[in-house]
Amino acid sequence: MGSVNFITHADVLQLIAKRTAEDCIIFLSGPTSRKTPLSLLRMKDV
Repeated sequence: MGSVNFITHADVLQLIAKRTAEDCIIFLSGPTSRKTPLSLLRMKDV
């Protein structure tokens, strides 16, 4: 396996500062991500 990257607290603060919606969805890949409605993704920061 190659290098593993982690999200830092600074990364989270930058995401918060640049958000464009009241809520934010952190979208993960995998089986559960298939159940996320596209309409919800279009309405929120992803």
